[in-house]
Amino acid sequence: MRLDGKRWARWQEILTACITTLFLVILLTCLFGYHYELNDDIMIKDLLSGSYTGTPSGYCIQILYPLGVIVAFFYRMIRMLPWYGILLLIAQYGSCFLIFERTLKLVQRTVPKVSLLVTEAFLFLSLFSYALVNLQYSMTCAFLMGAALFLFVTTEVRLSVGEFLKHNIGTILLLVLAFCLRTEMFLLLGPFLAFAGFAYWLHRDKVAKRTFFEKDNLCRYGGFLAITALSLLLVWGMDWIAYSGNSWREFRQLFDARTQLYDFYGIPEYEGNAEFYTGIGLDASEQELLENYNYLLSPEVDADLMNRIVAYNKQQLKIDYFKVPLKQAVTNYVYWGGGHRGGSIVLFLGICYLLIAALGILDKQWGFLWKLPLLYGIRSVLWMYLILRGRYPDRITWGLLFVEFCCLLYLLAQHLEDRKQPITQLLTREDQQKLNLWNSRLDLGVSVGTAAILCMVLLIHLPDSMTWVKEDKAYRQKTDTEWVQLQQYCAEHNSNLYFLDIYSTVKYSEPVWSGDGNRLKNYDYLGGWASKSPAEERKLARYGMSAFPGKELPQVAVGLVDSSHAYLIDYASHDISWLNALYESLEIPVQAVLTDQFGGENGEVFNVYHIETISENEE
Repeated sequence: MRLDGKRWARWQEILTACITTLFLVILLTCLFGYHYELNDDIMIKDLLSGSYTGTPSGYCIQILYPLGVIVAFFYRMIRMLPWYGILLLIAQYGSCFLIFERTLKLVQRTVPKVSLLVTEAFLFLSLFSYALVNLQYSMTCAFLMGAALFLFVTTEVRLSVGEFLKHNIGTILLLVLAFCLRTEMFLLLGPFLAFAGFAYWLHRDKVAKRTFFEKDNLCRYGGFLAITALSLLLVWGMDWIAYSGNSWREFRQLFDARTQLYDFYGIPEYEGNAEFYTGIGLDASEQELLENYNYLLSPEVDADLMNRIVAYNKQQLKIDYFKVPLKQAVTNYVYWGGGHRGGSIVLFLGICYLLIAALGILDKQWGFLWKLPLLYGIRSVLWMYLILRGRYPDRITWGLLFVEFCCLLYLLAQHLEDRKQPITQLLTREDQQKLNLWNSRLDLGVSVGTAAILCMVLLIHLPDSMTWVKEDKAYRQKTDTEWVQLQQYCAEHNSNLYFLDIYSTVKYSEPVWSGDGNRLKNYDYLGGWASKSPAEERKLARYGMSAFPGKELPQVAVGLVDSSHAYLIDYASHDISWLNALYESLEIPVQAVLTDQFGGENGEVFNVYHIETISENEE
């Protein structure tokens, strides 16, 4: 069957988007490879794959259960493959492809098509190559949200209600996937979706000569919102049911309390606050466990205790929900606006704002210009929220900046589509043809000129970006060597269980294609966001210990004493006096005996300790 010209052109657009995406994939794969950025994603992967408990499970704490159970199913089918990493890679590069493909569909002429496509490709290489090769689920959620937003607002405005909803099924699926992957990030980016939907609604009314609240509009957008909301409510409800058991429900309370304590408000020092700590049942050694994040060893730590510490610290610091005073937050925001956070991404977006504003002014599209300050206002509110809360890691701010760019890309595409010069009826036919030719060349010049300016800015930054990612790769390879040594040591003694000091592990990441086959890992952490979870309880039960006091099995601090198979690993450079102080407070006469060492060769040296009872003769 032969394809007609229109269908063949459509296939050409899809093929071009595929080739551009594959170019990014091959280039970044050959140059850098792929890592999980943080140990958060490593823990999610370990829970899903069964490396943590021995059995693949959808209960991975951070992402919603419906998505988790699907990924776990693939691990059950083929355990060797890194399905979680594959999910993140497909989501990120798939988002790139969808943006490329829709851009090619929007622009009609070949030269503007190519120029805008090249600009987008350079954008991903120059500004987001770090996020593409260092996988982090919050940033992946932002990629999905940006792609969904761009697909929605570039939907053909003259479609019927049914066709509109049919064309946006993929958009809804992207939103559901983003919601399952990182719910908090989805909600944070929600205002950008609201802006895009509002701007698109008004744009359609202008193009199709509709009134704002007519029935067709209400069915179109009401139907989209209803399907999206019901889909999100469905997956959220499935997650709520899955985690409704007593043990998981209690752990989620602990998880939320831990987030507030460690990510926002901090832990008061014991000195000067001894009376408070005594009142909640903690002595100096257990407070130190909280400070060094090894609270698995303390039977006293639970959600209620953490919430009491948070409330006390908020009272001492005289703060409430927001940590940073408004005046200081405004100062920080102005400072950030100069590119001092987000760096080149912020400056590039500033140039985009100026270019789009200049184009609107030159063409006297005054009704178009109000969208820029509204978008900037939404961006400012979200940034101020993060600053006032006092926590704004790059993976969050970059996500905000990426979705903001998708909004600007939509405004630029909309403006170029709407560029029309008035042709008066008083002109002769020959003069009208000349003016049409002039306008066509002018539109071409505006499109190519805009793309050229943006490409030049991106090209200037590209070498620095590539150097940064290259240096980061070298650092990860160096630390990977230490991490591999630790894992190999544990694997060589696979009948033992090793507990790792949490701050001895935070700098490590893992390559997505690690080659370990997702085997059961015979080590656990003394703290972190999975500590004291039902998943950890299952893991410890395999070795005859419990994460909770009052169980038939001994709690970890007691279970470590004179154990035939449980050891503790820490940096040789770390002082372990905190461990001795803990057992002294528990009135258990023990000592940490150094039984082995490994590592070195320009890396950290690890000590392996066995906790042994001090005999009366030794005393």
